[in-house]
Amino acid sequence: GLDGELGAGKTEFVKGLADGLGCEDIVTSPTFTLLHEYRASAATLYHLDFYRIERAEEIIAVGWDALLEEPGAVVAVEWAGRFPELLPPDCIRLQLEVNPGGARRVTRLLG
Repeated sequence: GLDGELGAGKTEFVKGLADGLGCEDIVTSPTFTLLHEYRASAATLYHLDFYRIERAEEIIAVGWDALLEEPGAVVAVEWAGRFPELLPPDCIRLQLEVNPGGARRVTRLLG
């Protein structure tokens, strides 16, 4: 689960994650499509964006539960804090920030 202001680097983080999984596709923000699927050598990466979602039912309708249960799949969610109740208990949550001067900072959120 990734959180941070616009331009904090959430999509850039997912690009690095996809690269690490062996994905050769161009990774883009799923803001207007909600879900992108990338097949990689190490796993399937599902990249979601909750920014424009109004209700949790919209997320569930795209097969949220099946994504989370798919063996070996990696699910990366931008703006995860909009619907924290949907995130599994073992989810890794990261807060991305751009500090004055442009330096980026990533902090793991607990609980």
